[in-house]
Amino acid sequence: MSGKDAGRLTTVKVPALFEAPFLRAQDYVRRYFADRVENPDAATISIAGERYVLLRAASLSVEFMELVTKLYQDQGEAEARSVANNLLFDLAHALGRADARAFQEKMGVTDPIERLSAGPVHFAFSGMAFVDISPESRPSPDDDYFLVYDHPFSFESHSWLAKGRRSDVPVCVMNAGYSSGWCEESFGVRLVAVEVECCAAGGEHCRFIMAPPSRIEAHLSRFPPRRTGSATESHAAPVVPEFFQRKRLEAELREANERLEQRVLQRTRELELATEQLRHQALHDSLTGLPNRVLLLDRLEQAILNMQRKHEPFSLLLLDLDGFKDVNDTYGHHVGDLLLAKVGIRLLAQLRDSDTIARLGGDEFAVLIGNVGSVADAERVAANLLLGLDQAIMVDGEPLAVGASIGIVHCPAHGADPATLLRRADVAMYAAKAGHAGMRSYDPGMDQHSPARMQLIAELRAGIDDRHLVLHYQPEVAVRDGTVVRVEALLRWRRGDGALLPPGEFLPLIESSELMDRVTRFVIDAAVRDCSAWRGAGLMPGVAVNLAPRNLRDPGLPGAVAQALVRHGLPADALMLEVTESGVFGDATLAAEVCGALRATGVGLSVDDFGTGYSSLMHLKHLPFTELKIDRAFTAGMITNEHDAAIVRSVIDLGHELGRTIVAEGVESEEVLDRLRAKGCDLVQGFHISRPLAEPELRAWLTARARQGSG
Repeated sequence: MSGKDAGRLTTVKVPALFEAPFLRAQDYVRRYFADRVENPDAATISIAGERYVLLRAASLSVEFMELVTKLYQDQGEAEARSVANNLLFDLAHALGRADARAFQEKMGVTDPIERLSAGPVHFAFSGMAFVDISPESRPSPDDDYFLVYDHPFSFESHSWLAKGRRSDVPVCVMNAGYSSGWCEESFGVRLVAVEVECCAAGGEHCRFIMAPPSRIEAHLSRFPPRRTGSATESHAAPVVPEFFQRKRLEAELREANERLEQRVLQRTRELELATEQLRHQALHDSLTGLPNRVLLLDRLEQAILNMQRKHEPFSLLLLDLDGFKDVNDTYGHHVGDLLLAKVGIRLLAQLRDSDTIARLGGDEFAVLIGNVGSVADAERVAANLLLGLDQAIMVDGEPLAVGASIGIVHCPAHGADPATLLRRADVAMYAAKAGHAGMRSYDPGMDQHSPARMQLIAELRAGIDDRHLVLHYQPEVAVRDGTVVRVEALLRWRRGDGALLPPGEFLPLIESSELMDRVTRFVIDAAVRDCSAWRGAGLMPGVAVNLAPRNLRDPGLPGAVAQALVRHGLPADALMLEVTESGVFGDATLAAEVCGALRATGVGLSVDDFGTGYSSLMHLKHLPFTELKIDRAFTAGMITNEHDAAIVRSVIDLGHELGRTIVAEGVESEEVLDRLRAKGCDLVQGFHISRPLAEPELRAWLTARARQGSG
C-alpha cells in the first residue's frame, strides 16, 4: 500500500457511518494476505498459516454453467440452469459462513458490523469482486435487515464477458451466495441475496439486494434494473430465482415449525394446568375448597398403612353441624353455602398442617388426625373444633350461630379399615347428636343394634301417620308466565318432644329397610290427597313426590301409586315422581322395569339433582323420564361461574333435544331467573319463588297468587 493510501479505505466503498470498522478490517485483511508463502514443490500456497487453493474464475462460472447445461440438456435449459444455480449458491453460501466464522474468531470481534466488515474486504483481496455498499442499506440483526450493494468488478460477470458470452439473466450466483452466507453468520439472521442487475446481462454494474427470505420480494419491487446510456434493449423486472425461493420457503417452514412448537408447548402447559385443575376438582369440594370424600379415603388408607408399618395410631372425627337447616330455611341456600365455606375456614384454623379436614357433603365434615396417642388426645382436638364454632359467623352482615356434633374413632382400637372407621364414627356422631353431647367417642354399645338406635327406629315405625309425618310443599312455576305448575312434597318428622326433623336426620336410619317403602307410600298417598283437595277448591297445581333408590326395587310401587290416584280421584298426569340421578342409574335395568310400570299409570317421572351423578346418556335416552331437574349447585353458581353456566345451558339443550321438560332448583334471585329464562328453562323452584310451606300456608299462598293473576 502506497503512503498516500495509508488510512484510506480503498478495497471497498461504504457509507461514511461504516468507514471506521471497514478500515480496521482492511488493515487486518491486508496484513493477513501479505503473509503469503508459495511452495510449488509441495503444491501449497499458504496465507497466514492457512492453506489456500487457486481456481480459475471461468471454471466457477461460465464453464461450470456450460457443463451442467450439457449434463441436463434433456431436461431443458431452464432446469439445467436451475440445477447449476442451486449447486453454486449452496456451496458459496456455506463457504461464506465458514470463512466468516474463521475471520471473526481471528479478529476477535463480536459487533455485527465489525463481523460483517471483513467480508467485502476479503472479497477484494481474494479476487471475487469489489463491493460498493449503498447508503440506503440498513444492516441490522433482525427481519428489517436490508443491504443494497454493487460489484463493479465481479469475477463471474467478467468471466462471461471475457468468453464473449451474454446472458438473459444475472449470472453472479456465487457472489450472491458467498456474501449472504457471510452476512448471515455475522448478524445471526437468515439471509439471501438476489442480483437485480448484471454486467453479463447488459447492466451497468452487478447490483444485489440482500434481505431475509420472507422480505426479499418486497424489496425487489423497489429496485428495477438500470439501463446503460447506449442500451436499446429493455430489461424485465428481476425475478427471485428458484434457489432463493427455496431459501424463503425453508425460512417460512422453519418459522411455521417454531410457531407450531411454541403452540404445542403452550397447549401442553394449558393441558397440564387443566389436568391439574381437574385433578384438584376431583379431590376437593367446590364449595369450601377442602378435600372431598375421595381424597379423605385415600389419606385414610395411607394412615392405616402407616399405622401398620410404624405402629403410629390416629383418630378420625366425623362432624355434623347443628342448626344448619334453620339457617337454610330462614336465609336460603345461598347464605347456607356461604356459611359452610366459612365453617370450613374456622375448623381448619383449629388444626395442624399435618391434619386433614374434608367436607363429605351437606353439612358433614371429617377430620383425620395423625400420630394421636389416645382417644383423650382426639377428644381435646374435638373440643377445640367445637370451641371454634362458639362465636357467631358473619355472613352477608348477619351473625349466624351453628354448633356441631362430633363422633370420634381411634385406629386401631375401633377398626383398621376405612369403611369400619367411617361407619363407627358415624354411629358415634349420631349418639352425640341424640344426646346433645357435642362429641362422643365410639363405643360398641352405640352400634346398629343399640337400644337407643332401635328405639328411634321403633318410634318412627309407630309414627307413620298424619300426626307424626308432615308434608311441606315448595312451588314450581313456569318461567314463561309464572303459572304454578306443581308443588314438591317435602317430608318432616314431628317427634314426641315436638321437634320437627328434616328427612336427612331420620331417613338414613331406614333407607335400606322395608320401612322406607312404607314411608314412601304414606307420602304418596298424603300428597295425592292434598292435591286432590286443592283441585276441589279450584287450585290446580300438580304435586311431586321424591322416591328413594330403594323404591325402584319395589315391584308393588306402581300398583300402590295407581290405587292412591283412584282413591283420591286425582288425574295421573297431576303427579310427578322424582328420583335422584345416582339412584336411578345405580341399577339401570331394574330401574327401567319399575319406571316403565310407573309411566304406564300415566304419572310423570323426573330425574332429580341432574348433573351431580355419572348418568349414561344412553340410559337417559331410553328410560321413560319426562323431566330433568338441574341440581341447585349449578343453578346457584351460574352467575359467577362460567363452567356452571355452561353445564346449565348444556342440560337445558340436551333435555329439550330428548323432549324432556327442564326444571331448575335453587333459584334465589331475579338475576338467576332472568338468566334461566334466556336459556330456555321451563320451570323453576327456589326461595326466590317461595320457601317450603306447610299445607295451610301453601293453600293461602296459592289462593293469593291466583287472585293476583286474575287481577
